[in-house]
Amino acid sequence: MTFPFAAGVSLVLVSSLAVSYSFISDKRKTIRHTEAILELISHVRSNIDFFLTPVEGIFEGFKNDALESCGFSDVLRRSGIEKAVGIHAASLSKVTEDALVNFSRSLGRSYKEEQIRLCDFCSEKVSAELEREREELKRNLGTYRFAPLIFAFFIILCFI
Repeated sequence: MTFPFAAGVSLVLVSSLAVSYSFISDKRKTIRHTEAILELISHVRSNIDFFLTPVEGIFEGFKNDALESCGFSDVLRRSGIEKAVGIHAASLSKVTEDALVNFSRSLGRSYKEEQIRLCDFCSEKVSAELEREREELKRNLGTYRFAPLIFAFFIILCFI
């Protein structure tokens, strides 16, 4: 085996491991961001239920490291949920994004009891999506780990 071939094999293997790591970390980031969205909905519900906080002031007190680091929280405080979802700063599924947009459009447009039911409905929808994302990661973890590696070995074998 020549040095250039060994170097190429090493690069292909390292690349496949990087792709595998990227797949898994993206899925875990989506799960973390979805969990943070559930915290946001719970925060909104608490502020409406216990403090009758106006919609404009609800987001000021919300802190979450996952949403702060991606920039979602900054846009949320300035422009609201719909704009924050629209910039796609947080890694969210289409179902979660749609639920948040619908939630945002209805927030602050009715009495307290309807707002609480809206929060509960959105929370249930996002919780179901979170559970689906967790199951998908658990089910496909082996694929995310080994498919890039198998593809790398295939490429290496083609050059032998």
